[in-house]
Amino acid sequence: MDKLLRLTWLVTKFGLVGVSSVAMYFALLAVMRSVIQDIALLAGAAYLGSAVWNYTLQSRLTFSSVPGDRWSMFRYVVMHVICMAVNSTMMYTLVVNVNVNLWLSQSVTTICIASLSFTLSYLWVYRSHE
Repeated sequence: MDKLLRLTWLVTKFGLVGVSSVAMYFALLAVMRSVIQDIALLAGAAYLGSAVWNYTLQSRLTFSSVPGDRWSMFRYVVMHVICMAVNSTMMYTLVVNVNVNLWLSQSVTTICIASLSFTLSYLWVYRSHE
């Protein structure tokens, strides 16, 4: 039971950090909007900033790891590339091939990506967490 409670707390912290990363993304969009006019560059800069925020907080708060370890950073980037590929594939499949509503598709996909991201983070990215 103690292991289940620790895992539940880990998942909770992971989710809270994820929510804070979304908030950071929107804050960066708002702050940088007057400086960066190109929408793609603006979104990319905000995404990069929120990813750095997420990596730092997940390292320190969720997985009690030391941020800045080059191998965990490398694995973190690879994990994001995998998640983006799965996200795009799922969205294309659900919306185009299966004809599911865009918002329902994104909701289902987000749950799958969050689960994948947690699993990869727990088992691979921050593997020295225990």
